Amino acid sequence: MDPLQPSDVPSQDPPPPGAGPDLPRDALLDSLRESEFFFKESQRAAKIGSYKMDIQKGRWVSSEVLDSIFGIGPDYPRTVQGWLEIVHPADREMMDRHLTEDVIGRRRPFSREYRVIRKSDGEVRWLNGLGEVAFAADGTPLTMIGTIQDVTERRVAEEALAEAHEFNEQIIRSTQEGIIVYGLDLAYQVFNPFMERISGVPAAEVIGKHPWEIFPWLKDAGVIPRLEAALRGEPVDPVVFPFRTAAGSGWASDSSSALRNAQGRIIGVIGMVRDITEARR
Repeated sequence: MDPLQPSDVPSQDPPPPGAGPDLPRDALLDSLRESEFFFKESQRAAKIGSYKMDIQKGRWVSSEVLDSIFGIGPDYPRTVQGWLEIVHPADREMMDRHLTEDVIGRRRPFSREYRVIRKSDGEVRWLNGLGEVAFAADGTPLTMIGTIQDVTERRVAEEALAEAHEFNEQIIRSTQEGIIVYGLDLAYQVFNPFMERISGVPAAEVIGKHPWEIFPWLKDAGVIPRLEAALRGEPVDPVVFPFRTAAGSGWASDSSSALRNAQGRIIGVIGMVRDITEARR
């Protein structure tokens, strides 16, 4: 079949105004304004600002949210040096090297969490910066486009959690009572220094193993059934039992109960062990 000639193509009347993909100019502008509004509001809600940097000129432009994160106004010098002056002095050298050596030199994505000192109020904020560089065919770096998110609240919460964990660890290490934590399978998860002293067994040889593997006599002492009951959430009376280890022998009391998380779900068993040898004599 011969290709259609222009005269063979059926003529079509132009679509009526407002039909088809073309929108009236006012409606198109309204749509663009609405899209821009939702984009800005979503950035503001997530505390995410965006930027584009002309690497050859060493200058960048930023979104309103990023200006707020940095605490800068329209007259602030948006240069590489201007950005570095916002970066916390303790992180400045690290971030300068990351940009010049890793991102531009090795063509890696920009990806770092770092601190800034906000220009508007001097407040220290934690930021998560991401970016990708576009290179010319000859390898010349051209532009970098990316986002910067204020993650201060998360970092503060993580640091508070780490401090609380370290505080708890210090208590566990220094207390003059044995502290044991068992997992859901009753394998040892915590075996503090006092337990090492009273048992004569290093924690490294205990963690991850079950009580009856390390101390078979615990079965005869009635400790294992009590641990199983505690794991079921049942109340368990303290038990007094003799112990025999390479370090010697004596008497100990064990108080165990279910270990629960913040939601109240049982995640293991916690035990407190006291050496009562002197009291039994």
